[in-house]
Amino acid sequence: MRMHPLTTGRTFGPRALTTIGAAFDDAWQAVESCFIGPLSHQAARLVLANTILEHATDDSRDPGLLTWIGISELARRGYLGAAETPNQKALSAILESQNLISLSRAELKTSEQAFAVRESITAEPQLSCRPPNVKLLKTLVAASYPTPYGNPTN
Repeated sequence: MRMHPLTTGRTFGPRALTTIGAAFDDAWQAVESCFIGPLSHQAARLVLANTILEHATDDSRDPGLLTWIGISELARRGYLGAAETPNQKALSAILESQNLISLSRAELKTSEQAFAVRESITAEPQLSCRPPNVKLLKTLVAASYPTPYGNPTN
């Protein structure tokens, strides 16, 4: 079975999976009554699950944030209707800001890791040996090749 493109190359630890599951359950409980019929239930659950998985990271520990991101996406797509009150509009703006901040943090972490790898690859190798003793080498080479004129190390 092939992996879904959304989850390709991504892994979640046990704590993140618990957070993601709690976020999905809380979000679905909050909006379930807005949907009638099995097809609308299924469509809404898929949008909710994909949105939460898309925004979750292995460092995700706040199910409330992921819950509201999922609900906001359902509202943005028109499943729940547009935000009507000023409080709902403010909440949507706050959630969007939090989402952008978490994405920026993830990108920064990835950039720092890439920079560290690049630095380790391009760093000058450290030589751990000393330069050779030239006088000693000349003496050893001369001793191994006898000459008819005597000792050439003088």
